[in-house]
Amino acid sequence: MICPACNNTVNSCEEIKCAFCCESYHYTCVNIASDRYKEHYSKTDRSWKCPLCKNVNSNRRKDDTTPIQPAQSSPPLLTKNKGNRKRRRIEERNAKPSPTKQIVQSPSSANENNDQSLIQSDSECSIPYDKFGSLLDNKMEKFKTSLMQDIVSHVRNEISKVIDSLKDDLTRSIEFLAEEQNSLKQDLIAAKDKIKELEKDKFDLTNNIKTIERRLDTLDKASRSCNVEIQCVPQKKEESLPSLVKKICDTVGFQIQENNIYSVRRVAKLNPTSPRPRSIILTLQSERDRDMLLSAYKRFNKGKNICDTLNSNHLMIPGEKHRIYLSEHSSPTCKMLHAEARKLSKQFKYKYVWVRNDKVYMRKDDNAIAIYIKDTSSFDKLNKTTT
Repeated sequence: MICPACNNTVNSCEEIKCAFCCESYHYTCVNIASDRYKEHYSKTDRSWKCPLCKNVNSNRRKDDTTPIQPAQSSPPLLTKNKGNRKRRRIEERNAKPSPTKQIVQSPSSANENNDQSLIQSDSECSIPYDKFGSLLDNKMEKFKTSLMQDIVSHVRNEISKVIDSLKDDLTRSIEFLAEEQNSLKQDLIAAKDKIKELEKDKFDLTNNIKTIERRLDTLDKASRSCNVEIQCVPQKKEESLPSLVKKICDTVGFQIQENNIYSVRRVAKLNPTSPRPRSIILTLQSERDRDMLLSAYKRFNKGKNICDTLNSNHLMIPGEKHRIYLSEHSSPTCKMLHAEARKLSKQFKYKYVWVRNDKVYMRKDDNAIAIYIKDTSSFDKLNKTTT
């Protein structure tokens, strides 16, 4: 429905209907307040009159036969006092001849729709329904086309802005990553150079340590060169080690004088849990005296006393009989290799294992060549040769 007062569409929530002419108005166009709208709207069917109907009734009482025309323009708010002026304006407008009206389309639309162009003459006051529909369709198509073009253009502009922003962010990120990568490469190159230097220093230090170890071994051997180690001699609280050494030398047949003995002492065990008594270290005047004592000991055990080797009974030590051993005073490394060689000699069936000048040797039988055990890697080679 169209409101005769403002020529706009009337919604159902704003509609008030005249009980006589059945025209629908906006309640605001007929000066009805919103708080009174519901009250008037509920009585529309039987009581409410629009301003035109009220003016018509008053004119009829005055014998005025002029017909009432609906509003053709958007007048101001209708009131009871302005009804006659409105009617007179409508009559004057209808009485004047209407000028010739032409509906001319734009050049672009005229080229596309030449068959749709219409020219209204003085005798034509309206457009046929089919032509109006076609014009409306053309307008809607143009509106849709322009709207789509505007939307596409706007979307493209927005997307291009977003893409440009993403490109800038991506470019900055790539540049940052490239700088970080170059920095990491430089740090990696510096670290590699540092590692090479450290490896070289390590190699030099390893060689120096080996050289120092060899020198220390040499010095250790030199310091032990005049020593004789006496093992498994029973230990007592009140014992005289020089007298005990004198008895051992007399028993094996080696003549020794007191001025040839530099020192004699017991040393701590390498393995504290071992039940064996502490060893006695005898320091002689020279290596010659050491070798002569060891030779006398070996002759004593291999001669008439082969079944009764040197033991505690020969030294008149009361208690259980214990065998006594004399050997060179070897370093801890040499002792470890000697102990390991004795174990492997039983496994690989080697007949002889001995120590000479702080070096360990092994021999399979009387006709075999002596093998020098330098370190633990020699045992691996020994295992390969036996297999």
